[in-house]
Amino acid sequence: MTLARLAQLDPNGESFRYNGGLPNVDDRVDFPSLNNALSEMLDVLAGALDVLDEYSDCQRDIVDASDYMDL
Repeated sequence: MTLARLAQLDPNGESFRYNGGLPNVDDRVDFPSLNNALSEMLDVLAGALDVLDEYSDCQRDIVDASDYMDL
């Protein structure tokens, strides 16, 4: 929810880069909630990277094993 509201404040993705780019209404950010949301996303992304890394290792093992098979 917090990330969605933050994205609504910055539809072009440039408002936080330049002074005066944010609208005058609803320009407050709940930093504790933002921190929690970003921390949760970090955990999700870290888990996804771990799964992809493991998958990559398995694929590499399959390819390496095929070098020793009589096809």
